[in-house]
Amino acid sequence: TLTSQPDMTPLLPLELWSIALDFLAKPIYDNRLNSTREHKRHLASCTRVCRNWARRHRRLLFERLTCRSHGDLSDFIRLLDSPTTNIHGFVRHLQLQEGSDSYAWAHIAITLLRNRLPHLRSIRHIHDSCLDSSLDSAHRQLPLTARTAGSYRSYQAVISLEITGYSFQNFWVLAR
Repeated sequence: TLTSQPDMTPLLPLELWSIALDFLAKPIYDNRLNSTREHKRHLASCTRVCRNWARRHRRLLFERLTCRSHGDLSDFIRLLDSPTTNIHGFVRHLQLQEGSDSYAWAHIAITLLRNRLPHLRSIRHIHDSCLDSSLDSAHRQLPLTARTAGSYRSYQAVISLEITGYSFQNFWVLAR
């Protein structure tokens, strides 16, 4: 057994536990979405082992989030609003990926998440139509409203903002 009785103190040095947890946390990159989902499921399982594992792996689980639909956004908002959650401070990178087949919803995310993610450092706001090479550039660019662009200003801790597949009349719409 790896623990002594009765106080359940680990017999292994903390450095070895740390190495083992770091190994478990390493993602396997093979450019498949399913491998990312499997890795997240694996990390979620690790959070249920004990409190120490939960603290360490929860940060990795929620550090980078992607919302691909209004449903994803709704689920994320519900999770943030849950009285038992403490993930607000873990989210560092947020990607909002709107599809060309759905209605625009990412501007809602920018407004609703404004004061909920205190350690957010980067936002990627992407419209999938910009990835469709069959469309010419004029048809790939969607208008970004001044209201949406202005909402980005409230994210003062963000140091990286990437907007892809949208157009606006001039750069100053972001700075106003």
